[in-house]
Amino acid sequence: MPFALAVVLVALAAATPAAAQSGVQLTPDGRRTLVNKDVGGERWAIDLGPDGTVTGNVFFPDGREPQFVWCDAPDGAEPDDDGEIDFSCYGGDPCPSAPCPPEGWSFIADVSLPESFFEPPSGETGWTPLAALPVPRQEHPTLAFEDEVWIFGGYDDTIRNLATVDVYDPTTDTWRADVAPMPTAVNHANVAAVDGKIYVTGYLGPGNFVARGGVFEYDPDENDWTEKTAMAEGRQRGASATVAIDGKIYVAGGLRSGTVADFSAYDPATDRWETLPDMPRPLDHAGAAAVAGKLYVLGGRAAGIEGVSGAVLIYDPNERTWSSGADMPTPRGGVAAAVAGGEIFVLGGEGNPAVETGVFDDVEAYDPEADSWRVLPPMAAPRHGMGAAAIGNRIYVPGGASVQAFGVVDTFDVLVVD
Repeated sequence: MPFALAVVLVALAAATPAAAQSGVQLTPDGRRTLVNKDVGGERWAIDLGPDGTVTGNVFFPDGREPQFVWCDAPDGAEPDDDGEIDFSCYGGDPCPSAPCPPEGWSFIADVSLPESFFEPPSGETGWTPLAALPVPRQEHPTLAFEDEVWIFGGYDDTIRNLATVDVYDPTTDTWRADVAPMPTAVNHANVAAVDGKIYVTGYLGPGNFVARGGVFEYDPDENDWTEKTAMAEGRQRGASATVAIDGKIYVAGGLRSGTVADFSAYDPATDRWETLPDMPRPLDHAGAAAVAGKLYVLGGRAAGIEGVSGAVLIYDPNERTWSSGADMPTPRGGVAAAVAGGEIFVLGGEGNPAVETGVFDDVEAYDPEADSWRVLPPMAAPRHGMGAAAIGNRIYVPGGASVQAFGVVDTFDVLVVD
């Protein structure tokens, strides 16, 4: 910011004491923020970073460009009688190194921040709505990759297959679409990440849910997709339970004309497929998770939407054997699953005869160590045909459908778990 502008802002801020504030809130990625704090007639949005730094943006009533600020409290500062701590804020570029403020920064204003701003989050849990998807989509795999939420393909509200990849940044609650599209439009794709790259390992479409065995590798450094060795003919499938464990991608069950029990592993390092012992039963549209080096397949269905399962199937790559866990309390297919805090959370689904939409709102968590389930409050927006991605204790659930089979939505929300 030019120095002249800083002088004007100082005069405004110094002339008027800090006024009302809207309160401390949590950003979508769990950071604490103080929004709409009035300082000298300007609106301030102040953020507490994970390293304890206090930064913010000043929004001017006359429409000037927002000003970035960095704030610091004097050594030994204590809360006053109102429970507030005084900070001095400076305008300029982010502080490159201690001590701060660096040379060239300009003093902006003194700001009082409530002591509660620096307290740990209260532990509140539940659902929070987030920025809607750029395009409504359903049957799209969802992946947590580099602390962002990635969604791949699927189909939109016209049942058009998509090749696009959209990425959500939890720190800003915004979507970006600067990732190269996949080589072909897909739905029900099998997706996992290994060693900083993303792999599509089979999918359905384009066409009327035709199983394809294509394999594509995405390199984020090059922003490009490369075709790799496809699944063997007669083994191609989509809607599979897919996870990465120790550098290999495991693809369990799925759809190929009908539900299959096929099980195989793709090794990106060698670009080779390996056929593994079939699943104990055919399943598609199941939840999948990796915990402590084992694959968990949860719920799903066979032979149509109504053929729901509550089974928990466990594969141990070291023993090359399948075993069973405690059944899910609510059998369902078309679910999303994600791991947080060592538990596997299974969300939503379809095949529910008890409601007109046919959609489940159930949220249940499985503890692999105890082989037990617990039931959580239901989804705020019941859906099926979506994925889920966990970052810390926050489970992101983008898109899906609100009616059995079809009914695509752009809904996006996050579940904060304890």
